[in-house]
Amino acid sequence: MNTTPDNLILFDGLCHLCSSSVLFIIRHDKGAVFKFVPMQSERGRQLCHAAGFDTTKLETFLVFKEGRPLARSDAALEVVRHFGGLWRGLLVFKLMPRGWRDGVYALIVKNRYRWFGRREACMVPSADIKERFLT
Repeated sequence: MNTTPDNLILFDGLCHLCSSSVLFIIRHDKGAVFKFVPMQSERGRQLCHAAGFDTTKLETFLVFKEGRPLARSDAALEVVRHFGGLWRGLLVFKLMPRGWRDGVYALIVKNRYRWFGRREACMVPSADIKERFLT
């Protein structure tokens, strides 16, 4: 039985790029379909482990769709699919082989702390978006 809600995003709560991406998603998610859990939280670790992802190697964010975790570029494109306007144009990248997309994704992941920085603690959501974060 699937107990993971659809459109749940697990993210690296210590990564500035990842936390900024969550805020970007919240701004563009007009239907408020996405919920968020930092991978460093107890629930995040449990969900990662159940999905077969190692929480000691945070190399992707996950988006759950129909009970399945999507990772890397597939996860990013799933998020964009829910946006309106010109953002949906990014779906053209689905035409590229997954290996190429994931190669670019891996380059960013490998360098994200160096390029964007790392937090000492997971982001604390403000009161106006707190209901979007699951504990």
